[in-house]
Amino acid sequence: MAKVPHQLGVTTSSTDPEFLAGIWNRAAGKVFPVTPALMAEITTCDPSFEPGDLLFGGAHGDRPHGFAIAKRFRRQVLGGEDHGDAGFVSLLAVDPTFAGQGLGSALLAAAEDSLRQDGATRAILGGSYFHALPGVPAELAPAIGFFERAGYRAGKTVWDVARDVKDFVVPPEVRATMAAGGIEARLVVTERSMSYEPIRTAALLEFLAAEFPGRWLFDVAFSLGRAEAPASVVVLFDGLRAVGFAHLHPPRSPGSLRWQGFDPEVAAIGPVGVARAYQGRGLGLAVVAIAAEVLRKQKARRVVIDWTDLLGFYGRLGFAPWLSYQLMEKPLLP
Repeated sequence: MAKVPHQLGVTTSSTDPEFLAGIWNRAAGKVFPVTPALMAEITTCDPSFEPGDLLFGGAHGDRPHGFAIAKRFRRQVLGGEDHGDAGFVSLLAVDPTFAGQGLGSALLAAAEDSLRQDGATRAILGGSYFHALPGVPAELAPAIGFFERAGYRAGKTVWDVARDVKDFVVPPEVRATMAAGGIEARLVVTERSMSYEPIRTAALLEFLAAEFPGRWLFDVAFSLGRAEAPASVVVLFDGLRAVGFAHLHPPRSPGSLRWQGFDPEVAAIGPVGVARAYQGRGLGLAVVAIAAEVLRKQKARRVVIDWTDLLGFYGRLGFAPWLSYQLMEKPLLP
């Protein structure tokens, strides 16, 4: 089919998350199916999102046949300056009926121009705040080739690891490790029906600001303050001092939307971290194990930990590689 000129822009019909999900699923749904709820979460629910971040393409102004999401993080967050020069091509998809006509290349170029004009000096595929994918799904080999031809360099491979948790219990040696170190696990939540302790929440946020400023601090703080979507975090305490955490995403919560196209009852854990002074004591494994048991009690069937290359570490608790992604990045020259 001959290439046709493309008009890039926005139309009323194209802003519907169901419309976006339809284009993506026709193009890549066999590898990574998405839901309209996920499309809403990574666009209008993102506090940094602006309408111009969505780019659409169609022949001669017809109903759009493809889209790209070009995002920047536009909030002031402690440590967030680490991402100050980065722009993210969060998703790009073209309806297969219109593939091979140059629309994908046109959308990518427009996304890069948008990011460049917004101050970015490098473009990262996936991986944005409120992301759908950490990178390019490794099964989409043609897409990886497409981006390489456009100047993107491949970095490391990362995985989503997963396991069935229907029979999961915290191993006895994990509880023994915590008891020996005088470490207590508490659940910090915003659910009204559960215990909510402001002093514990403050300790958690103070810990994150000291140990993990930037994205993890923002994600947890935003989640805890999101009244319409109750959140929970397993926190390890040494006395009243927070020393480790695992962010929980129960079934059908915003943080588990990424995999609901595979399984509506999937749950997730992440991010996970332990204070530097407490690392090497088995507490990272402990907080993951406790988080998995909590999610089992919340009726999760499968639990996912995303965006990791620590396969051996999570494998000790039975988590196995499930989905893999190629991280890719490109400098944006003036």
